[in-house]
Amino acid sequence: MEDTRSALLASLKTDLDNCNILEDELKQLSEAVLDLINKSEQELSFIAGIKCLDMIQESETYLNEICVNVQCSFLFQENTDIEKYLSKQSGLGKIFQKIVNPDQLITVKGKAEYNVKISRDSFTCFITGICCLASGQVIVADQRNKRVKLLNQQYEVIGHCEVSGTIWDLCHISCNKVAVTLGGQSHGVQLFYVNNAQLVNGGHFQLQHDVVGIAHHKGALYVTSRTALYQYTLTGILVNKLYQYEYANSVWKCALSPTGDKIHVNDYTRHKLLTLTRDGTLIYAFTDPELQLPYGVSCWTNSGLWRIIKNYYTIG
Repeated sequence: MEDTRSALLASLKTDLDNCNILEDELKQLSEAVLDLINKSEQELSFIAGIKCLDMIQESETYLNEICVNVQCSFLFQENTDIEKYLSKQSGLGKIFQKIVNPDQLITVKGKAEYNVKISRDSFTCFITGICCLASGQVIVADQRNKRVKLLNQQYEVIGHCEVSGTIWDLCHISCNKVAVTLGGQSHGVQLFYVNNAQLVNGGHFQLQHDVVGIAHHKGALYVTSRTALYQYTLTGILVNKLYQYEYANSVWKCALSPTGDKIHVNDYTRHKLLTLTRDGTLIYAFTDPELQLPYGVSCWTNSGLWRIIKNYYTIG
């Protein structure tokens, strides 16, 4: 169908170009005849007139040729085999219910290590944030080398972007886009997106406070500043300050439940995991002797299944 359309468009363009050429030539001859008549050049005007008649005849012949319309119609022939197959099926599928124990311990079934250092890196990589895209590609934040890196499904670095500040965290905000928090003098949020397997800078907005953790839910960004939790739009407009505790690093990083009704914040200094409502009200503070200096947190069930990164290196 596309080939037929392209052929018809090409033929139409050729006809239009030829008509424009004939029109220009007729116009020039007509002007020349009028000029010769005004100058009383009867012999030359007669010759030009004959030339005009020949040109008019040529134009009419060409127009008659292209006016023979060759109509082209398209007909969709459906595949009736699909309908026959579906009519024989008793249903489109089955739904299975699986009972899950919310208190079941998570066990590690395997472990693998991948080197994401590139030739331009000056230091050993220090990953402060990681997320997986729908394509299976992975984006990591390398704080020491000040780079955001794109990995393929084999965890090989296939793209990277440098940043000017200290990378503290990143979060997934759309199918191919992430937001990265930058500390230091350029404290704010940097956006990146993936296009044709390459990492592209998608813009930056600066904030009026320090920036550490970040999470996203339905178009809202939740940003921590060591002592407070803020809600922003994706364009950097402040919506509200949700929670504050004036103690160094007491509001470190954050994560939202899948439904967005709970916000989990790790209190790095006081060794706690806080649970807040959507409006920032503290409803629970979790403590445990093994929960020391909790660095990061993520949540993937509404019942409150957390993954807490402790002491930079340990996942509990």
